[in-house]
Amino acid sequence: MELELQARYHEVGNSYWWLVGKYEIIMDCIAQLVPADQSVTVLDAGCGPGNLLDRLRECGNVTGSDLSLDALRFCQSRGYRWLLRSHLDRLALRSETFDLVTAIDVLEHMPDDLAGLREIHRVLRPGGLVILTVPAFQVLWGKHDELYGHYRRYRTAQVAALLEASHLDVVKLSYFQPLYFLPLLLFRRWKQVWWRAGDRSRERHDDFVPLAPWANRLLTRLLAAERHVLRRWNFPFGATLLAVGRKRQTRQ
Repeated sequence: MELELQARYHEVGNSYWWLVGKYEIIMDCIAQLVPADQSVTVLDAGCGPGNLLDRLRECGNVTGSDLSLDALRFCQSRGYRWLLRSHLDRLALRSETFDLVTAIDVLEHMPDDLAGLREIHRVLRPGGLVILTVPAFQVLWGKHDELYGHYRRYRTAQVAALLEASHLDVVKLSYFQPLYFLPLLLFRRWKQVWWRAGDRSRERHDDFVPLAPWANRLLTRLLAAERHVLRRWNFPFGATLLAVGRKRQTRQ
């Protein structure tokens, strides 16, 4: 049953527009920073059922870490061998091991997000990159955040301060998904009113609303198209925040 549940999570990650579009943006960001002919060592921290691992394989050797043993078993059943069950702030890995670390929607789950970033700094090689996404703007807080165990949502100044405190230089820092900021805000306000009114039959449901296939395809394309803007500019607001940090080279 546990593997079946992870399989469903994996299918959602490969089909639902909010996630597929996000992965395309992340992979395009990596393509802009890592030469296509360069093989790198990659850690996907908080890999879940392996949706991003499937995409990162083209970059080189990949390792996945997660707290969920079921998620790691599912990844193993699909052929992944380099897997680690670990908290992000206590990685059982050697220092300066990876050229690239991804932490996609992970830091918001940590009481001490700075400790997580400092651990990422430790396992990165000098000059290595971390790519992370986090939910943006506390005003968008909703039952979805509570359901998934979030501690906070972020603004760019907070993430910039975290990167600096972790001795990581900011390479890219931008919101994305700006078109969905206002719809998400209104949707979550409506859900709050609905919940307070006493209709709690679906109170544990997240915000992944089922859509008609054509609508899902359209929204996927719209979201993925943001990568073209992000190559050159930053969005001033959005529902999610993308950050890229680089570990400083060792002084000679």
